[in-house]
Amino acid sequence: PKESGTRRVRVIEDLEARVSYYFQVCARNEVGRGEWSNPSQACETQAPRKPSAPAAPHLVTPSSGSLLVGWFNPSGNGATVDTITLRVADNKLMRDPREIPDVPAAPQQFEVDELTPGETYYMALSATNVVGST
Repeated sequence: PKESGTRRVRVIEDLEARVSYYFQVCARNEVGRGEWSNPSQACETQAPRKPSAPAAPHLVTPSSGSLLVGWFNPSGNGATVDTITLRVADNKLMRDPREIPDVPAAPQQFEVDELTPGETYYMALSATNVVGST
């Protein structure tokens, strides 16, 4: 059979995890609304997963004794990224890092203080949601 019309995709948010949903559609034009389609097959939502691995943090503003660092929150995979854990080290291999837990995920920047002026620092981060951490 030949299909007519335009294929449309719609993301439906705020559905409960691990629940089966059924969908129907209908068309509407200047004359009115058509009949509803038959219900879809069951579509089960997935359970949320821990966040995706975040990209490396970036320097926003350096100052004497502190660095304002920023990041882009990774996908929460079905759950909001709540907090970030920053790791700060004076070596690229991240040996003996200082860990700063429970940094709010928004506004996606944080001032790391108590740093030695003129020293080079390396940073990494992990993201946490209700399921776990990266």
